[in-house]
Amino acid sequence: MTNKPSFRYDINGLRALAVIAVLIFHYNHSLLQGGFTGVDVFFVISGYLMTSIILRGLNNNSFSLLQFYKARAERIIPALLIICLILACIGYVFFEPMTYKLVGKHITSSLLFISDITFYNEAGYFDVDSQYKFLLHTWSLSVEWQFYIIYPISLIILHRFFSKPLLKVTILSTAIISFILSIYFISFNPTFAFYMLPTRMWELLIGSLAFLYPITLSKNKTIIIEVLGLIIIITSFIWIYDTAPWSGYLLFIPVFGAYLCIIANNQKTPLQNIIVQKIGLISYSLYLIHWPIIVFYKTLNIPLHFYIYLLLTFTLSLSLYFFIERKRNYKYKMICLYILLLACGYFISINGIGHRVQNPTYRVDYKNFFLQYYGGMNIPTNAKITHFNNDNHSPSFILTGDSHARQYGHYLVNQHINFIGLFDDGCIAMPDWYIDAMQSPHDKTICPGTYKKLQKLLQEYPTTNLVLIMRWDIYNNSSPIYHDANATHKQNTFFESLPHEIEQLVKIGGNQRQYFIVGQAFENYEEENIFQCYAKQQLYFFKKIIPLSCKNRVIQNSNSATKLLKKIAAQYQNVHFIDPTQVLCHNNQCSLVDKNYNPILSDIDHLSIYGAKIAGKYILDIINSVK
Repeated sequence: MTNKPSFRYDINGLRALAVIAVLIFHYNHSLLQGGFTGVDVFFVISGYLMTSIILRGLNNNSFSLLQFYKARAERIIPALLIICLILACIGYVFFEPMTYKLVGKHITSSLLFISDITFYNEAGYFDVDSQYKFLLHTWSLSVEWQFYIIYPISLIILHRFFSKPLLKVTILSTAIISFILSIYFISFNPTFAFYMLPTRMWELLIGSLAFLYPITLSKNKTIIIEVLGLIIIITSFIWIYDTAPWSGYLLFIPVFGAYLCIIANNQKTPLQNIIVQKIGLISYSLYLIHWPIIVFYKTLNIPLHFYIYLLLTFTLSLSLYFFIERKRNYKYKMICLYILLLACGYFISINGIGHRVQNPTYRVDYKNFFLQYYGGMNIPTNAKITHFNNDNHSPSFILTGDSHARQYGHYLVNQHINFIGLFDDGCIAMPDWYIDAMQSPHDKTICPGTYKKLQKLLQEYPTTNLVLIMRWDIYNNSSPIYHDANATHKQNTFFESLPHEIEQLVKIGGNQRQYFIVGQAFENYEEENIFQCYAKQQLYFFKKIIPLSCKNRVIQNSNSATKLLKKIAAQYQNVHFIDPTQVLCHNNQCSLVDKNYNPILSDIDHLSIYGAKIAGKYILDIINSVK
């Protein structure tokens, strides 16, 4: 372990494979559904290289912690700085305050290498779509940088006070613990498992183990081992899909494949092809540039063809590599630019330089837009039984469901409707099972306990109507978790089990009441927030140079739950299905604004106070018409 390492063409080739997989996946998941695992291959490579640098230096008594950090900074920061600088400049011209403020926040967290923590804290049921976060991909850089800070210090201590075998066992044990943590957290907090170092460290440490436990192989065996590793990696790119429980055992597959390629150390690697090697050299620049290009086109609602995407990505990456990345002698100029851009990012994050937009109405950011317009704001959630407009008379109905039920709360309260609310965002709880779509780390008894509270209400109010509103489609991605683990009537999917659960609910609730199942409103995945578009119209570029028109309608999306819910309701005399799209959409077109140009939606799928007013009146009229 004391010899100076030679250039590893196989590792450089692995970089090329990994970055190409990520590029294809991010452009279109369906083209390479497991391409996201290219990031995991990068982690293995980083772990191997960092361990070799640190331990070779320690064994030669030549390792300098300061020089290590300096080398890492010179390798990573300059290119990242340029990307952030370009984003800040382009954003000032093209992005309205809502988007620009988010860009500033993400520039700051990316430069501080805490973007993984930022994106973890932002993730949630009401989060901005990840496809509109320009620096989302920097979470992996933050994980690596945090590893770079902790790992060399740990190795210095272990090298000084531990024997070589004990050092190896400690690294191996830490990798196993991190892997177990990853599997553990995926069960109740998958977002943490995805973004955070403790649950990602095992991938980096697998690379470390490739250095700590080298294997001497014959020439034929090195070829076999590397080819096997490449087959495993490529199979992972094709076979694993992004909605799978990736953070557990499945990610071990591409990680193990990368490990095999590294320990093989094949000097005649098939990855030595000149094109593959060139891509490997610019892989970091490719990774940095590809995602902002995709998001920029989405932000401007411009179609991005695959070949144009590749041309732009490779052209800009080559420029970034030759003019910025490969130069390592910036010294104080780069430090000054770093501090300046960090301050600039923070300044932008305050209000997105809102004065660029004349009308203050359109200076609002994502969070405050939602707070201002969401129809369920200030309506209690977390399965809290709440009596609204209690006038000492029997309530008109019990309203229960997730945030799509809560979104009508503001309207109903303002209409002085006497009703009982029982809401838990991202949760559906039925007689036999529950599904927590948010899989949040808060008290895990809230979602499964929601049905018990509903059952109590049904017993207490035996003749009060029940209104059930959900974002039905979202739960079909998850399997129900049964209250009784030994239940004999288990179904694999949500839709398969729903008819039986409605039947059980009606039996338990009794026939002295009416049941109203309300479908979900339309969703707006293709068009940006309408207020964003209105705000853009006031920017100088779109006002004076290229005028921007805003679409006030979106094509009505198909809803697989609607047909099923209608079919279920038709089987009972006292069960009724209400479809809010009947009043929100016409001729397969759904309005994004009301007649006064107020937004119908507060985000991708939740109704605003204005949208809830329109749909809420329609729902109330039907409820009141049924006797």
